[in-house]
Amino acid sequence: MASILFVTWDGGGNLPPALGIAAELQARGEQVRFLGHEQQRGEIEGRGLRFEPYRHARAWSSAAPAGGLRGLLTISAMFTDPGPGEDLLATMEREPADLVVIDAMLLGALRAADRAGMRRAVLVHTFYHYLTSHWSRGPIGLTGRLKGQHPARLWAAADLVLAATLAELDPAARHSLPPKLQY
Repeated sequence: MASILFVTWDGGGNLPPALGIAAELQARGEQVRFLGHEQQRGEIEGRGLRFEPYRHARAWSSAAPAGGLRGLLTISAMFTDPGPGEDLLATMEREPADLVVIDAMLLGALRAADRAGMRRAVLVHTFYHYLTSHWSRGPIGLTGRLKGQHPARLWAAADLVLAATLAELDPAARHSLPPKLQY
């Protein structure tokens, strides 16, 4: 039986794919737990999955209004926040996992896992094409690069990149794809 830790954030649409995968893994006998924002506790525990809240991560809520430049700065700061990485290292020290599944947008957690040499999968909850052609090349990706969190490098360094969509729907599938990417 493997121990699997999912690292997530309160983004709304990113949690359902993680919950579906986690529920299937748990049904197969694997030990599954989540690390995320406190407001995600009810949804995660309501599915019979273990949950641990962030202790060092920035406070974040997808329901809080955040438009314009201020919103962009806030979300950029959340995605590049080293806090989820600190929490990941701390929970792994208390209770190691065989595999860590990290949301593709949590650059601070991805960097911490990379530096620690953790066995990890990157969960892409949207089209891979969107992440590689828009998100990572836009303001958030630039902020990450300025902080030493290069999105493409962090994704490429993972053991697996799992896109929670059908290849037929993702424009990226029409191009040469990295061998670690699985739909």
